[in-house]
Amino acid sequence: MALRAKTLYNRPLVNFSRSTPERLILVCICALLAIGQSAITDRGASLIVALSALFGAVAAELCLNYARRKPGLHDCSSFATALILALLMPNTINPLIAGAAAVFAIAVVKGSFGGFGLNWLNPAIGGWLFARFSWGGAFNQAMENSPFTFLSNLIKANTISFDSSPLSILNANGFGVRNGNRITSFLNDTVFSVFNIELPVNYFDFFINPGTGIIADRGVFGLLLGCAVLIAAKANRFVLSVIYLAVYLFLLRFAGVFTGVGVWGFSDMLFCLLSGSTLTAAFLLVVEPVSAPKSVAGRIVAVVLAASLSFLFRYTKMEIFGAVLAVACINTVTPFIRLIEERFFYESSYFKKWRLVISISRSVR
Repeated sequence: MALRAKTLYNRPLVNFSRSTPERLILVCICALLAIGQSAITDRGASLIVALSALFGAVAAELCLNYARRKPGLHDCSSFATALILALLMPNTINPLIAGAAAVFAIAVVKGSFGGFGLNWLNPAIGGWLFARFSWGGAFNQAMENSPFTFLSNLIKANTISFDSSPLSILNANGFGVRNGNRITSFLNDTVFSVFNIELPVNYFDFFINPGTGIIADRGVFGLLLGCAVLIAAKANRFVLSVIYLAVYLFLLRFAGVFTGVGVWGFSDMLFCLLSGSTLTAAFLLVVEPVSAPKSVAGRIVAVVLAASLSFLFRYTKMEIFGAVLAVACINTVTPFIRLIEERFFYESSYFKKWRLVISISRSVR
């Protein structure tokens, strides 16, 4: 029993090409690229939210380490937690809420379980849950003018045209960006015309959207660039991100979400992919090793469940933060997945090998 408890609750063995500090620095760079792009088009509001989260996380980390008689910052986890938390926040949220969420993430979610590597819940998600449900009115107010909320209200009121693209609907109602059409037309007339390819109208609105929304969605170009850096540096398990996105997009296509709502086999997958913190969930949350199962099979099961719940929460309940809530739900069942891993992985392989070694040694004697 002692051996089982040790293998179940010890720090995870993470086999990456980069060390943990290097991987966390790359995650910070990825988040900063998205926050920087978002801050350019909202007069620095996104940057203020991120700085508030950073201040709260670092202050909480310093206080905890001082109380444990280990003053100072010993890793970059508090910075990574704060910046990922900022990505999940609306750009118009009160910065004090972001700071309070960061303090909760470090002091409660991370610190109360023993520190880095021992928490069962992703600290950034824990801080986000604390803010989301403690200040629900502030979140709803911050997101009430966002494109997804507008589309959700149209769907609930049964006033949406099912054969229209979401971005066409948004442009018709004043949510579009004037430069989006120009960029798309320029590329279609120059680069893509050589290959007889035509980009859908208005899809570059995602990359230059100055309106209200989640910081990660407003900085999607910077986020994609940062994710490319993570993949190139082999700082995360890219296969898990691919599995998550494949399952998520398959369910979208099969169920007919948005374009052709309710029509099987039709959906606007690009819109669904580039909104609702989907990319953040795929490349930063589901691949986080501390709060994930330990075996390969366990990780794949967790990722498939997270993608399925992301689809259900976001497009049946019309919850814009469906991807984040889905990963939070999977974090809560990860201890049970680890128990199953203990039963079928450690006992079936680890213990069998030791029993074989013991039997051989006894026969030699």
